[in-house]
Amino acid sequence: MSLAERAVVDMSENAKYSQTKLLAVMNVPSSTFYSHKAPKSPTEHDLQDALIIEKIQEIVDAHEFNNSYGIKRMVQELADQYDIHTGEHRVHRLMQKIEYKSVITQSYKGNRGRPVVERDNLVKDIIIERPYQVLTTDVTYLVMPDKQKLYKASVLDWFTGDVIGAVVGYDMTSDLTKRALQTAMRQIPKSILNAETSIILHSDNGSHFISEEYEDTVSFYGLMHSFSPPGHPEHNTIIENYHSFFKSEFFNPRRLSWSINAIIAGAHRYDYWWNTTRISKKTRPAAIPLAA
Repeated sequence: MSLAERAVVDMSENAKYSQTKLLAVMNVPSSTFYSHKAPKSPTEHDLQDALIIEKIQEIVDAHEFNNSYGIKRMVQELADQYDIHTGEHRVHRLMQKIEYKSVITQSYKGNRGRPVVERDNLVKDIIIERPYQVLTTDVTYLVMPDKQKLYKASVLDWFTGDVIGAVVGYDMTSDLTKRALQTAMRQIPKSILNAETSIILHSDNGSHFISEEYEDTVSFYGLMHSFSPPGHPEHNTIIENYHSFFKSEFFNPRRLSWSINAIIAGAHRYDYWWNTTRISKKTRPAAIPLAA
């Protein structure tokens, strides 16, 4: 560094002269000035940022599906797990700093169609206030890179939002939805099954839910079958949203690199994570781990 450059640094640091004027008069590039300035000690804010970044990384690394957490869930997890209370803008800035980007999904809004056959909608006007009062079921499809399709039939508890039954298969049939329901019924305590009040099972009007085989299974368990009006899937939004999250958080990031067997096995792990770990707005008085 030349004497002129050294003089600019010394005089600026002593705060006797304007930095801008000194640089102009002595023809010293600003880049030279900043390259020779003594580095500042980290501030308290900088140290807090470093701690938050460390905890964000811990949260992401804690589970294979935690990389789906967006800003709001990350803020909540920092508060719940580490007692770090900070704002969404700060967390967003720090997530960008470490190039962390969550999987983004859009909640299912539904669409309107023309009703064909009306069946009883038993959940339209009731207040759902306890677990196992209402179950909801649906099927979604998963397209592999070779165009092979898989189908996931799921059963959720409406009150808690937990997955209590799920089966992945190669065909969308009544047998697939029946096996998902059978899996779900094995999770429900006998005290609930033996109660006088019947459990409501809500579904759409798909052929795999209105077939004689499926209806016989519903009757066998003493369930009351409720249906969304045809053309109104928004009446079953809770499970439509779950399947949307399942695809965006689990299936889509892995469909190109995982085999079919790995997808089927991973789907069960995702449901376990959904029930026991993933942050949810739903009230969960008793999370259901979904036993194998």
